[in-house]
Amino acid sequence: MVTERKQGLLANEGSKVMKFLVKKITLAALLSIAAATNTAANAFGLPSSSFKIDAGPVGNVSVQGVLSGYGVWQDNPSPSSVGLLASKHVGTAVSNAFVIVQKDTGLLQFYVQAGAYSFPQVGAPLASSRSSINVWGPLTWAYLTIAPSKNFSFEIGRLPVLYGHTSTFSYQRNSIEGGMLWGIETGLNRGIQLNFTKGPMSLSVSWNDGYYSNRYNWVDGLLTYTINDNNSIDVYGGGNLGSTGTLADYEGISSYSHNPYVNASLGLDNSDIYGIYYEYTNGPLSISPEVQVIDTPKNKNFGTTKGSYNLGVSLQANYQFSKTWSLATDLNYATASGIPGDGGIAGNFLGYGNGMHAWAFDITPTYQSGGYFIREELSLVHVSNYALGNVFGTQGTNPTQVRAMLETGFMF
Repeated sequence: MVTERKQGLLANEGSKVMKFLVKKITLAALLSIAAATNTAANAFGLPSSSFKIDAGPVGNVSVQGVLSGYGVWQDNPSPSSVGLLASKHVGTAVSNAFVIVQKDTGLLQFYVQAGAYSFPQVGAPLASSRSSINVWGPLTWAYLTIAPSKNFSFEIGRLPVLYGHTSTFSYQRNSIEGGMLWGIETGLNRGIQLNFTKGPMSLSVSWNDGYYSNRYNWVDGLLTYTINDNNSIDVYGGGNLGSTGTLADYEGISSYSHNPYVNASLGLDNSDIYGIYYEYTNGPLSISPEVQVIDTPKNKNFGTTKGSYNLGVSLQANYQFSKTWSLATDLNYATASGIPGDGGIAGNFLGYGNGMHAWAFDITPTYQSGGYFIREELSLVHVSNYALGNVFGTQGTNPTQVRAMLETGFMF
């Protein structure tokens, strides 16, 4: 058994290592800035090339993959009851280990992604891939597309959600950690989706099971208007047409599902989500502000006795200094209505309590050359007007948390 003194020494040594790596990578980023040329604003993600396989009557199929992991140092870790990784000052985890097989041409198309994953989020306890994979299992997105024309398509299966600007997995986004708006969303649901495009407008509408509840009573949609090559605007919305489970299931008194993630998400599954985000790109610079509202109405069937809401605002930016170096930032603000014990549940969604106010910021210099990448991230979150025991540290009473993360891996 490791004593508390040894834990402290290990945390101190780990902190020194992370600080050394942070200094080295930041210095390299600054040197690259000085020598940078003006390049296009490429988003972080999978290389455009992929392995092609002739699958006979199916046609050409492309295969891609990603394998990555991260190391983290954090102050004010959570108590051990939350999870082993969350309770550590220093730790490591697999962030992505996926194989992706898809066919994106012809009348019949498909997409399949399977593997291991984790969900690092600013201001939330970290979980290992072993724990995270219990959310959806090793098979994440898997759906069939019927595309009779370039303007219309129909999809069925395990689908990516339509709402929110931030992508689900870290290999798809410019920051390692998802922000607070992302933390309230889900990343996968099961259902059907219709897609229609005409000129600068595109519309997608989905009927699905919301927060993976296996009850098909959610409808959501996404409307995109492309103003020009540099500007676009997206409006999304969705919600539960009835109710799913009960407040007792959500609070752990009873159980709606054998999947703990589904039970913990029932408050959100019985809510409505609305949002808008704007995307601006000009040369090496991209900027994306977003506003999101989660409305949780009074619901007799579910058991909520008072309506409540969450409001979130984010500003994401990325600058591509050269073909290999970029710098991303993400600023988040979130608040929940009400006061503790007033019957509303919106304060539970981020875990800080009704009436809370939270700010979060991260900065991420990234080096990516071909399929290899390495990036560092520093993040800070501060919460005010929180419920005691619901923030950071072993007692849940510290309102601030700082993290330094280093993620590296390969994509093909």
